[in-house]
Amino acid sequence: RKIIIMAGVISLFAVLGMLRLEGAEYIRNEALFKYDSRTYDGEILITDFSDNNKVYAEFLDEGKRVKIYLSLKECSQLLPGDIVRGKITLSTISRSKSQKSDFSTYLAGKGVYLYAKGEKLALTSQYTMGIRGSVFSLRRYMRQIAQNAFSGDVLALFCAMVQGDKSLIS
Repeated sequence: RKIIIMAGVISLFAVLGMLRLEGAEYIRNEALFKYDSRTYDGEILITDFSDNNKVYAEFLDEGKRVKIYLSLKECSQLLPGDIVRGKITLSTISRSKSQKSDFSTYLAGKGVYLYAKGEKLALTSQYTMGIRGSVFSLRRYMRQIAQNAFSGDVLALFCAMVQGDKSLIS
């Protein structure tokens, strides 16, 4: 009887894993069909830091949140929770054959299937609604305290370790 229960549990996890992969592939195909080579002009919410003038962001399209990996010429002043306005060019993230680690799979795990480039984005406001807005405000407040208390490499280390912002590391 224990073997039958164990086999059922393993089968359930296998089916759930396959459904998750199918769902991710469906979302990627939808992104490819709907957003590839499209430009978007509107408000974009910065959601998290990344490296080398790139940030995680999202925008609303037909009431649905669309997550993107956004490349900017200069983003050192942007913080999670900032809302920027401007025009971006979207493209789907394709798998690189030359890289040993597959960054597109990593981004897909975060629910990001689109890459975007933005030229001139203007900061318009800060997201403050609900729990998510509170988290953004707390992160911004922590950064202000750290900037008042630390400087140089210590500030860069604090921001990298506590907030995941590696942009200050030289």
